[in-house]
Amino acid sequence: MLPQAAMRATDARMQAGEGSEFIEMLGCVNVMVEPCARKVPRRVDTHAVRARVTLSHFGAFLGNQRLMTPFDLSFVPGAAGLGAFWSPIIERLPEGWTKRTFDLPGLGPVPSSPDVQSYDDLARYVARSIPAPTVLVGQSMGCYVSLKLALARPDLVQRLVLVVAAGGVDMKRHGAHDWRPSDREENPARAEWVRAPTEDLTAELHRIAVPVLLVWATRDAISPLGVAHELAARLPRARLVTFDTDDHWVARRFSDETATAIREWVLAL
Repeated sequence: MLPQAAMRATDARMQAGEGSEFIEMLGCVNVMVEPCARKVPRRVDTHAVRARVTLSHFGAFLGNQRLMTPFDLSFVPGAAGLGAFWSPIIERLPEGWTKRTFDLPGLGPVPSSPDVQSYDDLARYVARSIPAPTVLVGQSMGCYVSLKLALARPDLVQRLVLVVAAGGVDMKRHGAHDWRPSDREENPARAEWVRAPTEDLTAELHRIAVPVLLVWATRDAISPLGVAHELAARLPRARLVTFDTDDHWVARRFSDETATAIREWVLAL
């Protein structure tokens, strides 16, 4: 294997396409060369090796190194409240990545907490559980929590993934179905703050400078595609991925594809 010091020193240069310089560096390190079926440790003659080694081999090697990089991801569920929502996606991401989920107090079956009486409180609750900069992933109302956190604590958010956001912009203007009346009937014991209107953050979205991945269903009544288009227009570094469905739980329905989109997007940055 290449010494770790050499790999670290050249990773950025390989990403920039400076492959020839990388090959030249091999002339001054001891590596395992496989010209046949056997491994022979020896001092490398760069000119002799060059005919056997291609840049694609090094690209694959460095790609594997990126997969093993310990990226940190934090997953925020929607109004259902349970972090287990994200399980099908998390289990499809690289094992070496750190992944944490949150059960949100007062949402779904999660017991309430005296410290959480608003979505702003939820954002602070999530922030307290993030020890270092992370890729923050939110779904539905969890997107609103994630946006609030990214605006209040940009030091904690390296990248942002928003899946069918149900708040943060003027949802009525996009013809979104209001889930609150039916929720009030189905869950009368739920705290009223859960169904309170959320703040329109559109005037502040330009302040979110980190890369943002938008994952959307094309025909979601709760979060119409127009919401994604507005976010894409207002967030400076946004990319949109869509799936042809009306399922608000699009991330679970297309768990393989969603995990792949997140993985490739994280690795590409």
